Amino acid sequence: MRALLCLCLLVGLGASAAEPSARPVPKRWDVPRALEVIEVPGRTEALGMPVSIHAVRSGEKVGTLERHFRRQFQEAGLFLPPPQHVVPVTREVQVTGLDPDTYIAYTVILQPNPDGSTTVLLTEAFLAERRKTAEAAFAPVMPGARAVLRTNTEGTSIMQYSVKASPEEARRFHVQELTRGGYREVEPGVFQSGVDVLRVTARPLGDGEVAVSVMKLREVGGLSSAPPARTVGATAGRTGE
Repeated sequence: MRALLCLCLLVGLGASAAEPSARPVPKRWDVPRALEVIEVPGRTEALGMPVSIHAVRSGEKVGTLERHFRRQFQEAGLFLPPPQHVVPVTREVQVTGLDPDTYIAYTVILQPNPDGSTTVLLTEAFLAERRKTAEAAFAPVMPGARAVLRTNTEGTSIMQYSVKASPEEARRFHVQELTRGGYREVEPGVFQSGVDVLRVTARPLGDGEVAVSVMKLREVGGLSSAPPARTVGATAGRTGE
């Protein structure tokens, strides 16, 4: 899911670009020393845009792969935004490029693994197919939030953003605002109103910031049928999702 966060980086570039008349075919990128390929079927949606995700485990190191994809993107004629224009929404190394002809934004996220391999997450955001209608937030957003991203997939809505706050401040904010909105906290970090269930997590990012994630789902046969919740304020370690 962290790969989806990076797809918001180039949305602003699309405001004045001409949209292609037909659905473009995305480019395919070479992954050196590929050990395993995982295809994620279908598309998800981020910021109203269709998004495709692929995952490949490579035997190369992160630095080698970063240089490889930057070179591939440049040779393919993609626009690579300056580092200061890229919002650091993940701690992993990432490479982002925009194809000005097909209006597809490509993001590669490189996650090192304990065995020395690297998980390469490749995403394609089809900016020209972005829905124009604004989608209302399904949960309150903390003041000062940045890089707010809403995604919808398989009936589940997720809102993610970063903000200058502590995990405890994020917890207090959501308890207050969601209670005011008719939700009750049925277990730490889990709020329910009728059949709607919200799971709220906040993990430290450093420099006084936290990453907040709010997942909205429908209760089916009780909360026990839903995935286990991680409570607001819990410190999350690096994962390979």
